[in-house]
Amino acid sequence: MFFSVSRVKGYLGKIGITGLVLVILALSGCSTDGGGVASIYGKWVSQWGEEYRISEKNFSSVFEGSTNYTGKIIEIHEDGPDAGYITIQFTQYNSTLYQYGGSPLDPVGRYYVLHYKNLRALFVELSQAYNDEDPDSDSIEADYGWGYGPSGGSAGKATKALAESTYTVEGGYFNGYSACSRK
Repeated sequence: MFFSVSRVKGYLGKIGITGLVLVILALSGCSTDGGGVASIYGKWVSQWGEEYRISEKNFSSVFEGSTNYTGKIIEIHEDGPDAGYITIQFTQYNSTLYQYGGSPLDPVGRYYVLHYKNLRALFVELSQAYNDEDPDSDSIEADYGWGYGPSGGSAGKATKALAESTYTVEGGYFNGYSACSRK
């Protein structure tokens, strides 16, 4: 007989061992920098105590228990294998600047972009768009450094397209990053 029971058992044994070896090889290529697949979604806390909450639909910036600003996430797009841009539309903005009339622009409803890089399972560097020369710059906050929220363009832009074309790494808006850990 061409196929015997012992011959079939031998083939199955070799296939089982081969399958086990393939699984081990596949797992050995996994990241060792935090134990899992990196995702921008979650709660991130910076070395300064800033807290960023990112879900599939919403973004919020919190400092010392107070919400600085929130936004509806319009788009997240990659800028390399471990970097990307987050485009939001402001839904709430609690800057002392607007409470004291420092800017004629109310950011709610306007578009803003953040950038992240070096994304790992438990770590990311996150930057809010900032440029003192931005025409929508918060004059008091940019000049004196007070207020709670992104300055130097924090009033956002009127359209998504304008925000995404203005707030870029190449345009000089992302020069300072906060080192954040996943919480």
